[in-house]
Amino acid sequence: MSVAKSCGLAIPDTLLTNNREDVKNFIDANSYTIIKPLSDPHFFTVGDNRFALYTSILKKGVLKNMKKNILPIMIQNKIEKKLEIRIFYISGKIFSAAIFSQTREKTSLDYRNYDIDKPYRVVPYSFSLKMKNKIKMFMKKMNLNTGSLDIIKDISNNYIFLEVNPVGQFDMLSNTCNFPIEKEIALYLKG
Repeated sequence: MSVAKSCGLAIPDTLLTNNREDVKNFIDANSYTIIKPLSDPHFFTVGDNRFALYTSILKKGVLKNMKKNILPIMIQNKIEKKLEIRIFYISGKIFSAAIFSQTREKTSLDYRNYDIDKPYRVVPYSFSLKMKNKIKMFMKKMNLNTGSLDIIKDISNNYIFLEVNPVGQFDMLSNTCNFPIEKEIALYLKG
């Protein structure tokens, strides 16, 4: 997050902690707070049900049941979003898509909580040259030549950087937006 901020990317108020008092103070300072997994959600199955940990609202009432020291968690202030943007970056090239996940209750906090009965819209998205340069600077400072980035465009049209996944999933962008990502990867590997 600090590297993103140093590149001119806005970031949400964020706290990574294992202390209950820190959580209380953060919640008190922010109107709405979300809790996020510290890594990509792992799926697990119980009977016929499949579960994963996605971004969710952190309610003040949960604090009364917390011990003083807890497992590390990441919490952020909740941002009212217009849309989510998923970016696949490879060697200076940016492929991005707008994800209209806020139009569905199930996906409004985390588009990965996909609703198969009511799918959201995904369309190609283009950034300004200034924003593209911030993304490229960030990836260079992180020493990453590939990865997937998540950004939110808030209701005031500000871009808020959320995270980068250096592994870089691209299947959704490639298929939905008809981007030639597989070809770009092959050309990159060919050298």
